[in-house]
Amino acid sequence: MPRDILNMLGSKTTTTSSKVTKPVHKRHDVAKPLNLGGVQSSFNKRWTIGRGVPIICNQPDPKQCLAAVADATSKQIKIASFDLDYTLVKTLTGARFPCDKEDWRWWNSGVAKRLNEIAKEYLVVIFTNQGAVVARKDAKSYTKFTQRVNGVVAATKLTEQVVVYAAPKNSDKSTRKPEIGMWTALEQFVAENGYSIDKSRSYFVGDAAGRQGDHSDSDKVFAENVGIAFRTPEEEFTAQDP
Repeated sequence: MPRDILNMLGSKTTTTSSKVTKPVHKRHDVAKPLNLGGVQSSFNKRWTIGRGVPIICNQPDPKQCLAAVADATSKQIKIASFDLDYTLVKTLTGARFPCDKEDWRWWNSGVAKRLNEIAKEYLVVIFTNQGAVVARKDAKSYTKFTQRVNGVVAATKLTEQVVVYAAPKNSDKSTRKPEIGMWTALEQFVAENGYSIDKSRSYFVGDAAGRQGDHSDSDKVFAENVGIAFRTPEEEFTAQDP
């Protein structure tokens, strides 16, 4: 009597899994895979949530980030500040909103170079409205957001020179652009460490400029409310795109 057909096939028999695997987003905007270890070890541990007014923030050691760019005589600091999404980065997948912590790429190929040039003279600050992020450290949205920014900042290698403020879900209206609550938090951080901000030589870059096709003018109005110059990503970065 012939043997069972499965035994006859032996190792040639294969099975298929019904499990759906998540697609891998391949990065084409960095020369090597990002190493989020040593270069980022301090940055990713500095995330805090403000008490009372729940702004999510990441503030470096002031002795490094402020002293390095302050005028030695006046102790004033110039601020180069930026929106995050569709100003510094956009999604790698092409989706409107990021799918996960890896779903980002530079707004254009000159952004990282430009940030490194700016950081020689300015304190680099990110101000971002994040209405889908819950300001709680055990929330998935919080983890996704902070880990995504960890990757962005690590790619610049400016982990000791970038300050981040984010207005999360259900935050006080005063903290969300175009209101200036996040800027006020920056002013407090700077003042507490014996410095002041030179608004006349500071600026903010954002994509919400009230142009045809823009979702709003909140970035432009934010800069106006603060009293600093405003630029679009095209004005700040297009000349940097090889």
